[in-house]
Amino acid sequence: MQLRNKPTRIPIENILLVTDGAPWDNVAVLYGIDLAREYVARLQVIHAVSASLQKRILEVDSLYGRRPEEKSFVGRRTVERERLPIVLLQALDPNHFDLVIAASSRESDRKGLGEIVERILFAVDCPVIVLGPGIPGNEVLRAKPRTILYATDFSRQSFNAARHAFCWAQQHQAWLAMLHVVEGVRRSALSAPDSFAEPFRGWMEELVPGDLELWAEVDHRIEFGEVSEMILSTAQKLYADLIVLGANSLEHVGETAVSANTKQVLLRADCPILLVRQPMASRYSLTAEQKHELVAA
Repeated sequence: MQLRNKPTRIPIENILLVTDGAPWDNVAVLYGIDLAREYVARLQVIHAVSASLQKRILEVDSLYGRRPEEKSFVGRRTVERERLPIVLLQALDPNHFDLVIAASSRESDRKGLGEIVERILFAVDCPVIVLGPGIPGNEVLRAKPRTILYATDFSRQSFNAARHAFCWAQQHQAWLAMLHVVEGVRRSALSAPDSFAEPFRGWMEELVPGDLELWAEVDHRIEFGEVSEMILSTAQKLYADLIVLGANSLEHVGETAVSANTKQVLLRADCPILLVRQPMASRYSLTAEQKHELVAA
C-alpha cells in the first residue's frame, strides 16, 4: 500500500500540553516533561484551573521558584477555566505545534472526556496525545514506550496514524503490535478463522516500511468482535504504553471530533492514546471560521 516506501521519522520539535491540574499534582506535567526530553523538544504548558488555584500557583512560584524538572519548559502559564477557549485560540493560531497533549479532567470519572480534551480535539490538526480518565491519578506514565499498539480499519485516517506509529516505534526501538478488528463476526462462527484473517494480515504487512524491522519488532494481529473492546483488551494483554489510532473510522459519517469506537478507547484506556487525523483544512464540512466557533462555544 501507499506507506511502504515513505519515510517513518516525523520530527517533534514543539509540544503543547493543556491540563486542568496544578503542576505539583498532575501526572500529565511529568509525562510532558519526559516526552519533551526524549525528543529534545520545546514544551509549552497551559494549566486551566479555578481562580483560587491560579492564585496559589502564582504564590508558590514567587516564593520558591519552579521545580528543577520544569527547566524543560519554554513556558508555563495558568489561566482560569472560563478563559480557556480564548487562550486556546491565542496559543494555537500564531504557533505551530507538532504535538498536543490533552489531559482529561479527573472529575469526569469516566463519564466524559472533559472540556479540555473535547476542545482540543476540535481545535487542532496535529496529532494529539490524550491522557484520559481511565489513567490512574498516581500512575507514572512512560514517555519512552516499550510496547505500542496500533489499531487500523484501513481508513485514510488510520493510514495517517500508521506513519506515526512506525515513527514512534523506530524512535524508541519499541515493540509494535498492529491490530485489525473484524467487527460483527465471531471467531467461533468461522470454520477457518485463520484463512479468513489472512487477507487482513497481508494488508497490514504491506503497510510496514522496509527498514522498520531493523529498528523495531513488529507483530500483526487479527481479532474478531467489538472494536473498542478488542483494542482495550489487547492493550491490557500486551501492557501497552501507547495506543495509536486514527481519530475517525470508515463508518464515521458525522463531524464530531472522534468516532464512537475511538471515544470509548479514550474514556477507558489506562495508557496514553495518540490520535491522528487528516488535516482539518481538508475535511469537508468545517471551515477555519467554523473551527474557531466550535472552540469558543
